[in-house]
Amino acid sequence: MFVFGFTGGVYTWIGGTFSTAQTIEWVTEETWSYTKWIPGYPHNVTEPQCLGLSTWTPDGQWLHVSCPSYNMYVCEKDIV
Repeated sequence: MFVFGFTGGVYTWIGGTFSTAQTIEWVTEETWSYTKWIPGYPHNVTEPQCLGLSTWTPDGQWLHVSCPSYNMYVCEKDIV
């Protein structure tokens, strides 16, 4: 919800991919410990998909879409 508030309701990539093997990977190769899928997701895919925040749910639930599309994104930064 925190990140979703900054997106302006626009689809936003969250740094993960969903593979045809039905696995999720962060671009940092860290292990996934949390998910917030839209009901009905994830579903079988025939090509790797990018994970993002939905634009039609009020609380930033996740879905996967084709990666070649251009979208907003969020980045993680360590606090120093």
